Amino acid sequence: MNVFGLKMALVNLSNVNDWPSLVQRAESGKLTGTNVLLRAVSAEALEKLVDTTTSSFIYREIDKAAILLNSPPPGGVLLISDERKQLVDYASNTNSVFEPTPLEQWRELQRLSDILLHTPFNTGGVITGMVIDANGTLQIFLHSMPDSMTLLYYIGNTLLLFFAIGFLILNLFFIIRRRRQNNQRMHKISQYYEHCFYRPPQ
Repeated sequence: MNVFGLKMALVNLSNVNDWPSLVQRAESGKLTGTNVLLRAVSAEALEKLVDTTTSSFIYREIDKAAILLNSPPPGGVLLISDERKQLVDYASNTNSVFEPTPLEQWRELQRLSDILLHTPFNTGGVITGMVIDANGTLQIFLHSMPDSMTLLYYIGNTLLLFFAIGFLILNLFFIIRRRRQNNQRMHKISQYYEHCFYRPPQ
C-alpha cells in the first residue's frame, strides 16, 4: 500500500501518465538534475511516505538476509560451541545512543556478514557431539580445551573427590568394625552373666 502511494505521488510530481513512463524517463536520463519545489507540508508528507516505504522494504530485506545467514548451506559443516562461546572474535560496532535507522541496520548487517564470511579463524577442542540436521548439514559441537589453570582446577577437584570418597569408605569401615566389636562384647558379657547366674548344681 505504501509503495503504491509513493508511486502515485512521484507520478503526480513528474507530470507523466503512469509509473512505467516515469521509470522510462528516469532510465533515459531525462530526469537528471530535475528539481521539484514543494510546500513545506507537502515536502514533509512526501518525506514521511518515502521513509515509511523504504523502511518496510529494508526491514524485509534484513529479515531475508538474516535468515540466509542463519541457514547454513546443505551438505556443509557447522561448528558450534557447546559453551555458547563465539568462535570468531570481531570488533563490535559502537552503538549509537539513538535507535538506528533501517538503513543503518542494513549497513551493520552487511558489515557483520562480511566479517563472518571472510574472517579466517582457527579453532580446536574436544568434540562432544555430531548431528546431521534435516538440511544435510553436519553440526559438530566443540568444547574448548582447558588451559593450565583450569586443568589444575579439575585435577584438584578430582583429587579432593577421591580423598572424600576414601575418607567416607574408611569411616564406614570403622563404623562397621566398631559395631561388630560392640556386638561381640555384648555377646561375651551376656554369656558371662549367664554363666555366673545359671551355674548348674554340683
